[in-house]
Amino acid sequence: MRKIFRLLILLFIFGLIWNWVSRPVYAKSYSITADKFIINLQPDKSAFVIEELTYDFSGSFTWADMYIPTQINRQGNIYSTKITNFSVSSTDGTNVSILETYDSDKFYVKWG
Repeated sequence: MRKIFRLLILLFIFGLIWNWVSRPVYAKSYSITADKFIINLQPDKSAFVIEELTYDFSGSFTWADMYIPTQINRQGNIYSTKITNFSVSSTDGTNVSILETYDSDKFYVKWG
């Protein structure tokens, strides 16, 4: 009876180790390999900005996000701006949807 109990314990431990070792590892990372700005100043002092980011993805991703500062304090003066008509597009034709946005002292956007 004692040998069977030891054997069961060893099989259980072996099963736990096998389960841990045999799990696939899904590593993922990304980097921004290029960043290009096109800024057109408008007669009303607003700016039309296009930012082209080139991402290099490794692994599977379903969304990305970014924060854009909209308020800055320089030498005691506070400067604020508002971001409107924000959109995201893909060069390969993949559909990109804005999933979430909010604006405080930073404009936050999440897309996927």
